[in-house]
Amino acid sequence: MARPQAIKVLPSADKAGAATVAGEGARAAILLDEGSVRVRRIVLDEGGSIPPCRMEDDVVFVVLQGEVVVTVDGRDTRVSYPDAVFVPGGAATRSMFAGDPALVLAVLCHRQS
Repeated sequence: MARPQAIKVLPSADKAGAATVAGEGARAAILLDEGSVRVRRIVLDEGGSIPPCRMEDDVVFVVLQGEVVVTVDGRDTRVSYPDAVFVPGGAATRSMFAGDPALVLAVLCHRQS
């Protein structure tokens, strides 16, 4: 039987190091990067957005505060606290917009080939 690995306490975004600019009025901090899984905390200001991008990884966006519009390949989905949305990897484009301030946790899972 494999020995379990030690648990990790994920730091708050304030302790996670410098946040990167993810878009206009948006900041992201990586809380965990363990190869096959990456967790980011995304803070969106009023009117903040993450521009369209293409990612190969699956991602679950969990809304911790507020409401966002996630656009995948031109299709908008409104997601409010406490809901989440799953976006499969390989989408041609995906983006996010918040009319009011929002806080989102993004959990990216590397797709196995």
